[in-house]
Amino acid sequence: MVNIRRFWLSSSLVLSLLAQQGLSMVFEDTVAPDAVSPLLENRDQSTEDASFSVFDRLGKDSYYWSGSQNGHKTLANLTVDVGDDEANIVSMEKFRHLLTSVNCTANGIVLELEDTPAFGYLQRGWQWVNDDDDRKLILVMGSKHCGWNPHRMPFVVSSISFDKPSLKARLSGVPSEWKQIFRNYEVTVGNVPESSTTRRDWDDFDKEASLSFNHKIPLSKSIPIPGKDVSVEISCEGCETKGSFDFGVHIKTNAGIPQSASLTLSPNDVSATFTPRLGLSGNMTGDISNEHELVTIPVDGISIPGGVLDLGPEIVLSFGYQIGPIKGSAGITAGVTISLENSAELEIDLLSPDVSAGGWTPQIDTEPVEIDAKIEAGAEVYAKAEIQFAASVFDLGYEAGVNLKPYLGADVAVSTDKGLGVDVNLGSDVGAHVSAGGSKACITPKAGVSLNVDIAQADTPDDPIVEKTIAVCQLNLRMTPRNRH
Repeated sequence: MVNIRRFWLSSSLVLSLLAQQGLSMVFEDTVAPDAVSPLLENRDQSTEDASFSVFDRLGKDSYYWSGSQNGHKTLANLTVDVGDDEANIVSMEKFRHLLTSVNCTANGIVLELEDTPAFGYLQRGWQWVNDDDDRKLILVMGSKHCGWNPHRMPFVVSSISFDKPSLKARLSGVPSEWKQIFRNYEVTVGNVPESSTTRRDWDDFDKEASLSFNHKIPLSKSIPIPGKDVSVEISCEGCETKGSFDFGVHIKTNAGIPQSASLTLSPNDVSATFTPRLGLSGNMTGDISNEHELVTIPVDGISIPGGVLDLGPEIVLSFGYQIGPIKGSAGITAGVTISLENSAELEIDLLSPDVSAGGWTPQIDTEPVEIDAKIEAGAEVYAKAEIQFAASVFDLGYEAGVNLKPYLGADVAVSTDKGLGVDVNLGSDVGAHVSAGGSKACITPKAGVSLNVDIAQADTPDDPIVEKTIAVCQLNLRMTPRNRH
């Protein structure tokens, strides 16, 4: 069940929380390799037009951010479409090298051009905004271009005065925010777009972002059973998850309405080891069950400044149980390790919503069962490691979660206080009678794992729209007694 905290959907709170914990990865502005065309020496009219084309007004443009986490250099892309004949967009990152100075105020910007040809080209192109009162020119200022703007900032220009003798253009307008201006946009994290540049230009970047899955499961707990003559203790020194998950995010809107929103996920050397010791004591004829959250770990949050994107992944570690009836007192230990193939792929469609997956059937290894005293009992315990994502893109909220749930269980009846050691192997027997060293037992063991996905809207995180099992593996076990030394 998705249970992501609502505060992930507030960009200011996301940044504050992650900064305090030192787990944030805020993307930095990155200029595309082919974005700047420097002036050529000994230029003629054709080379002037080519190099000055960076001043051209556009109806659509792309911006890039980059960051590093877990040794992966990751790229994010935002493509915006003004979607209006009365508005155009230009990026100062493309022509800052042609300016002598930039002076910004709260209601205007003064650009001083390097030479007369550059000024003339800019004036011919940007005079367009003065020819109609309804026209707007959106000038995207690069990081620190105004001195006081820490990241890219859209500036809405309503009119321009041109002073040719001083080579200065005085722009009247106001700074704004991405989400207030653009209603047609496409956001991609992890997959390099093929539009404005070639894949070769981004060779240093990985295809997907990476989410670490290296975590210990802090399982040491006494389970209170009110009104029952029974005590239950569970511990697990070797419980842990390993590896990482690669992921990508893609969201596209038109006129402010989401057209597509998807999350891709694939494992990278992922495994989970669950080796619990269960202490049972008392007399109980019925059974009890519950699930407890052990810890929630916000990890490597991703933020594109300016309210473009906040992505808050979490790892949530839990355990659950179903125990009973119980008669006697004993400790039971066992173990299971699951591993996922790196070729597994998962795509979550957040809008339809739907889940498509392949290759997620896990490999499973089991550890021997140990019972240290006389007891008759039934028990099933499991660990659950969940990857949960909350994405806020221009204040549109989506949530999705994936969980791995390895479990162990058995119905046991050991006849003497000496206990019993039993090797558990893959096989066709569902139950067996075994004996060793004078001890006898009837044991019906079970072990396996399930992998599940759920999707929810941000305003109803506890009410998933889709819950889907992408893999389940339940083992039949064969048991053989071991000599205890």
